[in-house]
Amino acid sequence: MAVEARMYSHRPKINNILLVGPRIGRLQHAAKEEIPVSIEEEKAYPVTKKGGLLSFGDKTEVKKLEGIVTKELFKFKIPQDRIIPGKRYQLWVYLESKTRGGGRPVKFRFNLEKLAEVLN
Repeated sequence: MAVEARMYSHRPKINNILLVGPRIGRLQHAAKEEIPVSIEEEKAYPVTKKGGLLSFGDKTEVKKLEGIVTKELFKFKIPQDRIIPGKRYQLWVYLESKTRGGGRPVKFRFNLEKLAEVLN
């Protein structure tokens, strides 16, 4: 699983990454490898926000990537017999600053949709 992190005024460092879900608990990565960052410009990506109480539709806007980037490759040894189809699994990423040390890492949670189908 490749993870890319960006920060605006600091150099990011991926402190830890966990795969969380039923019957596997909090699974740590087995191996970690840093991916060299390329100088090429990356494409813009669409972001969709859900409508609130008064709006009826979703809003989509195109954002351009900005900030200093770090890319790392994490390898997990996932026991496939312990993955339950239809259950919710998450990827937790802990991110901190390399330039401003000593702060608490910021935690991001990403839902992994249909993890059982992807592993088969």
